[in-house]
Amino acid sequence: MNRYITVGAISALLIVAICIAGCTSPSTSSSNQTTTANATSNATQKATSNATQNVTVNTTTAAPVSVQQGQKFTLQLQSNPSTGYQWKPSFDTSVASLKNQQYVADQPVTEGSGGKDVFTFQAVKVGSTTITFDHVSPSGTVTDRTVNKVTVTQAATPQVSFTVRLPTNPSTGYHWQPTYDTSTLNLKSDTFESSGSQIGGSGTEVMTFQVLKTGTATAAFDNLNPSSSSTEHISVSMTVG
Repeated sequence: MNRYITVGAISALLIVAICIAGCTSPSTSSSNQTTTANATSNATQKATSNATQNVTVNTTTAAPVSVQQGQKFTLQLQSNPSTGYQWKPSFDTSVASLKNQQYVADQPVTEGSGGKDVFTFQAVKVGSTTITFDHVSPSGTVTDRTVNKVTVTQAATPQVSFTVRLPTNPSTGYHWQPTYDTSTLNLKSDTFESSGSQIGGSGTEVMTFQVLKTGTATAAFDNLNPSSSSTEHISVSMTVG
């Protein structure tokens, strides 16, 4: 019989505890979650990091930008729409994606006063590229240019671990056998918790895994009888990205 685990369902037979640490957003440093699940659906926990790095440049200084894949970064250039001039960017769209462009006026606003053109990009893939901004006059003439070098590095793997708790009784000769890809998961511990002091009593097998890289990692568990035949199958998935 096959079973699949889903976050949010409740069962007294199977508990999946998912603990996340070090997977951060700009407002969160860590989070911890314990999930009770049954054995009839799929469990997928997502951990994301999408920090925004702000870099200010003008027509005389082009600051280099270094970000992780998936991160957003902002480039700001002095501008004055009342003159009819505008900044036009050009870049390798396979490395970076322009997410937003807006004008922010300097305060206080007066007639003919300027402000900043704000360009928000997202790093798409690992590599290096340049983002070139041409300052174009109303007649289409390029009067100034600034070039930003952008380096995109691989995003750090979040420190994510999850614990699978399975009911078992070693005295019967049955045991749970895990199967998983060692390039994506590391079995940190495998212990037995007795439900009482009685010899030969039942309890819980507790396996804790660490996720080694971003993406989806899956661990399968077969309840093997003394003859090594599988009598029960459970699959747990964890998505980090």
